[in-house]
Parts: sequence; C-alpha cells; structure tokens
Amino acid sequence: MNEFLAQITPLLVNLAVLVFTALIGILGVYINKQKTLIISKIGKTQFDKAMTLATGLWYFIQDNYPEWSADQKIKEMETKLLATFPTLTQIELESINKATHALIKNTINTTK
Repeated sequence: MNEFLAQITPLLVNLAVLVFTALIGILGVYINKQKTLIISKIGKTQFDKAMTLATGLWYFIQDNYPEWSADQKIKEMETKLLATFPTLTQIELESINKATHALIKNTINTTK
C-alpha cells in the first residue's frame, strides 16, 4: 500500500498543478474577454477611468476599513463606481473588481 501511495503521489501533485494552472489561464481569458466587452461598451477612456477609480477605492477601503468583510468592501466599491459610472452592469462591476484585484496582486508581487 505504501509503495502504491509513493508511486501515485507525484502523479496526483502534477495533476493538481496542471489543473490549477489551467484554471488560472481560463480565469485570465475570462477577465480579458470581460475587459474587452466593457471597453466596447463604455470606451477605453472610461474603462481606464473606472480602473483608476477602482484601484484607488481598493486601497482606500483596505486602509480605512480593515475590519470589513470582503463582501462589504466589494459592495462599497461597487456603490462608488456606480455613482460615477451609472450605466455599468453587475457583470461589468464584477469584471472591474476582478481586473482591479489582478492588477493590485500583480503590483504587489512585482514589488516584493
């Protein structure tokens, strides 16, 4: 039994890494498609403004409301974005949120 586990464990680890990598790739494609759809609807300039506002809001909310849950932070960010860009749909808000999170995560990882 131990021999079997010793032989199958590396295969399972490799499979898990492969699945995780594929999921990250799929998520990246999804975010890019959503970004393209938003840009086609509101325009590149408006999208850039929305991303700039969302990024600033993310840092502001993180710094000033650390006790809030992730859901509360997302809701506050969406409320502020809708005040500035009232035509955004829920899907577009979610896409901006995901793109903002990816941008900030990338920024944090490159500054380490």
